[in-house]
Amino acid sequence: MKAKHLLLAGILGVLTAATAGAQTVIYISGAPAARKPFSTAILRVLTAGVSGTGGTITYAYSGSASTTLTNANALAFYGGHVVTASGTIPVTVEVSYAGSSAGLQAVSDQQTVQFLPANATPGGSPYPEPNGNTNASQYQSAIPNFTASDEFQGSTPWLGTNSLNTNFGAAQTYKSLHSDIVGILPYEFVTNVDAPSSITNITPNQAQQLWEQGLIPLAQLTGKSTDSGGYIYAVGRDIGSGLRTVFLSESGIGVQTPIVQYQPVATTGTGTYTSGAFTTGDNAVISGTWTYVSSQAVYQNETINGVPLDNGDGGYSSFTPLQAVLASYSNSNGASLTSDGTAGWYVTPLAYPDAKTAQTGGSHEVAWNGVFLTGTENGALASGGAASANLANGYYTFWSYLQLNYLAGSSWTSNKTVADLEADLANDLITTDATVLLNNVNVSRSLDGGQVVYTNPYASPYSITRP
Repeated sequence: MKAKHLLLAGILGVLTAATAGAQTVIYISGAPAARKPFSTAILRVLTAGVSGTGGTITYAYSGSASTTLTNANALAFYGGHVVTASGTIPVTVEVSYAGSSAGLQAVSDQQTVQFLPANATPGGSPYPEPNGNTNASQYQSAIPNFTASDEFQGSTPWLGTNSLNTNFGAAQTYKSLHSDIVGILPYEFVTNVDAPSSITNITPNQAQQLWEQGLIPLAQLTGKSTDSGGYIYAVGRDIGSGLRTVFLSESGIGVQTPIVQYQPVATTGTGTYTSGAFTTGDNAVISGTWTYVSSQAVYQNETINGVPLDNGDGGYSSFTPLQAVLASYSNSNGASLTSDGTAGWYVTPLAYPDAKTAQTGGSHEVAWNGVFLTGTENGALASGGAASANLANGYYTFWSYLQLNYLAGSSWTSNKTVADLEADLANDLITTDATVLLNNVNVSRSLDGGQVVYTNPYASPYSITRP
């Protein structure tokens, strides 16, 4: 009997070890504009699950030496646990911020997204960016379990039936996703670093002209006849971006309207530089190493998410390459931005966390329709998910909802580990980590760019229940 008991105990021990060592891999896609709140929430939730296990959270990421947890475009989290009704489940979480619209498309149509390589080593050098990478050894492809977005699915082409995606050659039907509203993401317009300080405001009418034409006279933004010799050029994100969707909705341009954006070439120079001969009152002298725009062209033809974009209608895949443009001096080094040699600068919309990064680097905020997000140029929101009075009361309208989206059904409810992680992340963002907490505003909207009304259906005790 004793031997039988020992044998049974041994078998149970092996089974317990196998269960404890079992590893669930969860794949999440998402919006680069929302990297900071979502990555912070993932780390917080996985760490909470570690409590009592003696484990620690580590992660690998893509980018460069200056990349951090909150601005990496792809990450792999190891050592985390999800607390479910059946126990604490160890998980690996792979995240790819390939784009808000791109994530909605992938989850709706069950398409693959490129993530960091399987078993990427945490704590070492950053990995190459997996998104758009053609080197198969530098990424893995997987269908996301759910996605993090900053737009409504109905604002994108990825709902219902259409033939936009050339990968299929025929009409494709995209399934409706369940959406959990979890926070608010504000946006701001910013300039590149040497743009005149007289660029203080942009209206919907001006935005429509700028992005439909690609450029407008500087004087049209400043109202100064002395600025008649320069131009403002449009730069921005590609069609996979939720930021682009929200901006085109908010400005009245329309999400399916072709736009024109530029692709400047940022070049590093050394020596002493005096900003160009165009007089704005903002000329500066820089000594040492600096970055300037040596040339530019309308954005090249490209295909994003299977949709072919005509010359000019493309854009940057994330904030990282766009940041290099905003940090460059464009009226510089005698470089001509147009055939007649006139001076020019750049304006673009950015998600609030990225706008603050650009402003730290020398860009300045441009008011939207006469209103600054915080009431002052380059102002910062208070910590802890606070809203400014302008945002909280509906005076500043350039914002969207942070959302978690998944394909509902029996396969979702049966996968308790994934469903529980989604609910945990949703509730963390609602209470703690969203850029602006839902409970801190008095207003709401039902569409991207839609009317902002003075009521808030997402005020406390709003929460997400586990399926």
